[in-house]
Amino acid sequence: MSLNPFSTVNDYSSMLNKIGVSTAFLLFGATALLRWQIQSVDAFLKPISISVPIMSGLNVPLGTILPALLIGLACRVIKLHDLVSDILRIRHCFDVEYVLLPFALQPFGAQAK
Repeated sequence: MSLNPFSTVNDYSSMLNKIGVSTAFLLFGATALLRWQIQSVDAFLKPISISVPIMSGLNVPLGTILPALLIGLACRVIKLHDLVSDILRIRHCFDVEYVLLPFALQPFGAQAK
């Protein structure tokens, strides 16, 4: 699995993994900002103050990483993007307009290029 946000995906599973990793990274940033700006959030997460080494010379409190990982994992497990796309009918419109309609308009026996 590639962590590069600009790499292309080859299958549905790799897309789900990329969404999960992106969600965790964004939630990590949001948690860090919330801890920095809102004293009550920082006080709530302060008991989990064990520092975790991320890269050489960079230690991050577990109270900042843990919520991001848990919520990111939950979003991956329940396929939150799938529920949102079903509610907003995003995939239905995409499938009809860009997959089924061009497929139906192809001459019989023609192969897709």
